[in-house]
Amino acid sequence: MKSTRITLLIVASLVAATFASSCGNKTKVVEEPVVDECAALDFEYTDSGEELFCNYMPKDQWPQDAFFTDMVEAYNSFVLLNGLKSVIDVWRRYEESEVAIESLKYADINVINSKDIKEKFIKVKELAHRFFSEHVDCSDTLLYWELTDSLDRLDSLLCSRYHKSNYTNLTIEKYWQALDHAKQSKELFDKVSTDTITPDNIGTEEVQKDIEFILNSIKEEKDFNKKCAFTMEYVYYVGFYHTDFRIIEELLDDGRYSPYLFPLWRIWRCGVQLHNENYGPSTWSQIPNIIYNEKRLKIAETTLKHIVTHHNDGVAINQYLMTASLSNILRSGQYPFGNESFIELHYLNLGTK
Repeated sequence: MKSTRITLLIVASLVAATFASSCGNKTKVVEEPVVDECAALDFEYTDSGEELFCNYMPKDQWPQDAFFTDMVEAYNSFVLLNGLKSVIDVWRRYEESEVAIESLKYADINVINSKDIKEKFIKVKELAHRFFSEHVDCSDTLLYWELTDSLDRLDSLLCSRYHKSNYTNLTIEKYWQALDHAKQSKELFDKVSTDTITPDNIGTEEVQKDIEFILNSIKEEKDFNKKCAFTMEYVYYVGFYHTDFRIIEELLDDGRYSPYLFPLWRIWRCGVQLHNENYGPSTWSQIPNIIYNEKRLKIAETTLKHIVTHHNDGVAINQYLMTASLSNILRSGQYPFGNESFIELHYLNLGTK
């Protein structure tokens, strides 16, 4: 898969260095450039169109009834929506109109079956193409606001059309009961000697023994839902910046269903973004949404397979729809000092842990 290359040219300055040599009455002056390692920085980002508009939910492997047709349609609609938002987000950072126009070519509206939704996607794509074709230097234009408003309206339509209340009578109480990882892990965490880990005690022998005990318990637990609950509680116990994200990835790739797959995936993608030296927290950082969306599709398929045999599992239906609809990690958004992985951590109550 090809990556779009953007070369950021940073002009290196030249300074005059004077070298005096005693050769009669002559003084020789030599101009020598200062070495600037950033003089020609090659930057590859993995947000090209072919990497954003992919990982669709396959249509032919599910029961061909109204419910599963909706589930597939919902997933693929949000792939398109999130991809279009990411194209605009990339443009806002780099202002590379040609890259944005090229990316739009991969937005295949034909993956959508619903006539009204398809028409709205066609309109948004046409608006985006018009906007980027004008090589606009700033986003303060009527066309830009028309484009973003159309995207917001489409977002609202999809959230309303595929809201969980259209498919299940799930209550808030039942939902949080199913996601209460502290309650499900109480028996395990009652056995640790340290109630709260702090920066001062994280390196102590006692705390390290507690963590080792928890990790062994996660590994040995046979009940997959408990294993996931233990892992959730482990993350909140040691804190985001001390979590071993390989443990989470093993659960996401396991193939068994748990309602914790969705929050674990959110934690995992933040972990990859902020801990991997190739990515990072900046709005300029590489953000490999294709990797995150490959994993998103995997857990969505796992969840939908579970629903095939558990038609009335409202929690699973809710988790599937939330997995489908959550935005890609964007560069520009609510957080002014970095990319949106920080907002994810805030919503997960892990921002300071």
